[in-house]
Amino acid sequence: QNQIPNYLSMNNKTFLRIIKNIIKNLQSISMNDIQKLALLMHQVATLRLKREITTIYLQSVTGTLMEPDNDLIEVDRRVWPIQVQSLMLTDKKAKSKTTTEANQNNQQAASEDLLHERLEEINSEIDLSQGELIQKKNSLLEFTYDMDDALEIYVQEHGTKPLEMEHQLEKAIVMYSYQTEILERKYLHEQPNQY
Repeated sequence: QNQIPNYLSMNNKTFLRIIKNIIKNLQSISMNDIQKLALLMHQVATLRLKREITTIYLQSVTGTLMEPDNDLIEVDRRVWPIQVQSLMLTDKKAKSKTTTEANQNNQQAASEDLLHERLEEINSEIDLSQGELIQKKNSLLEFTYDMDDALEIYVQEHGTKPLEMEHQLEKAIVMYSYQTEILERKYLHEQPNQY
């Protein structure tokens, strides 16, 4: 998060042109002030996307990602996306690999707890970043709504939209994997004959 994206770098000619256009004829607002605002806008947008995908992971883990079909086959709808499995391993909350029901329930609870913790952390980071953004805007006396709008559009077009595209792909993969797993469970529940 502390790394400056290329599109917000002072070496980016498009960004410099936007900055110079925003601060022309102003003495109280520096290029660094505008860059800081853009970075905070980027950070808030990135955190919101992170919150959305973490919510999708939680819904998958709790079995609420998609409404069940109106069919007669009942299966466990809780699916752990590979990202959650990886998160659990790196977080060391899933300590053993035995498949007892009690351990599975413990791992299920641990994964739900971990995702809830992550969501709380992300929400807290969003609140802090939004607060810092508001404070920074308020500290710049000559900063106007039009300047804010121009900067917001730049961040949206050059930073947020590409991130949203990646996010939509990740979301589609999780949902596809979820649907595939549910269909496989339904199929196996029917105990297909082997010919």
